[in-house]
Amino acid sequence: MQHVFVNLISNALKHTKNGTILVKAEKEDNFIKATVKDTGRERSRQGNVFYIYTAC
Repeated sequence: MQHVFVNLISNALKHTKNGTILVKAEKEDNFIKATVKDTGRERSRQGNVFYIYTAC
């Protein structure tokens, strides 16, 4: 999981020269919901990056 977070945050840093990056984690029922948002240039990257884990 550490690798996933490092990649998400590194990507946000790479594409956000000016602006903000928000990293947030919150408990939702029996799960942890993690969000990385940035104001960097838009690119197609939405989706469930954890689908491989939730499918097991």
